Amino acid sequence: PTKDLFNWSMQNIGSTDIRGVEVGGLLSFAVREFRITTNTNHSFNESIDVTDPSSENYGDQIPYTPYYSSSNGFNVTWKGYGFSSNVLISGFRFSLNENNYANLLPGFVDLNSGLSKKFNLKSNELFVDLKVQNLLNKNYQVIRSFPMPGRYYQLRIKYTIKK
Repeated sequence: PTKDLFNWSMQNIGSTDIRGVEVGGLLSFAVREFRITTNTNHSFNESIDVTDPSSENYGDQIPYTPYYSSSNGFNVTWKGYGFSSNVLISGFRFSLNENNYANLLPGFVDLNSGLSKKFNLKSNELFVDLKVQNLLNKNYQVIRSFPMPGRYYQLRIKYTIKK
């Protein structure tokens, strides 16, 4: 939303200068009957508007682009049971072109966790997955004035017919 909450508009930025680094890793291993997988990804990013040197926004971070973001996951499976957890971290960012305090959106941390079970039914498979999203029930906004829901639950049931 660049004008107001009811009239959204797209915005093209003429030229940007993007510099940063992304670092990620994945580790997966088995210990007896347990399979453990962990992953991490970190992004440090400066994305600035370099369209018009005479503009007051010249050199400002482009809207909704955090300087730092991270995604981290952990998963354990054992005999068809699974436990998963992930943490999403977003640093501060700005909601409009002007990088000032009025347009500042604070960073946030979002923790999610889940349990799952896979059942083998003759030649078919049933998968049940229960997740708790926003486990810490924190209020945060990805887009200004549109808060994400507090803690909520997600149940997924998947039945696979194998031939």
